[in-house]
Amino acid sequence: MYKLKFLIKPFLLLFLLFLIIVNLVSFHQNQLLHSFSKGDKYYRTLQKWYFYAQRENWPKAHSLEKKLDYADIALFKENNQLDFLQKNLEKIKSKEDKTADDWIKIAQIYAKIGDKQEAFLAIKQAKETDLLRSDIETLYFKILPSFR
Repeated sequence: MYKLKFLIKPFLLLFLLFLIIVNLVSFHQNQLLHSFSKGDKYYRTLQKWYFYAQRENWPKAHSLEKKLDYADIALFKENNQLDFLQKNLEKIKSKEDKTADDWIKIAQIYAKIGDKQEAFLAIKQAKETDLLRSDIETLYFKILPSFR
């Protein structure tokens, strides 16, 4: 009987240790799975934001912004949302010595806003600013037929 009690205590200790290890491993795996699902949820929310933003449904896009990191959406907003485009346009237009790249950016903004005439004039100005760049000349002659 004494030997049986002596064997039961180490067995119980080993069994408890085994249970603790199993629980720790299972907890760690659940944490990893949970973090992956959080990432998937964030990615789906970000994709939904892009979906609304590309269709210029800014109220719905704005409703999702509190769930997103601003850094993930800032560049898209700066290049596509009307308020940001107009601020960027005014900033570039206020420069005294504009480069050909500045004029191209102005043309891109006007094109996004929908003012094709101003976009064409900005490309024309870019071409006059840098006569050697073939990319500007190509862009100019691509757009030119639609203004004749």
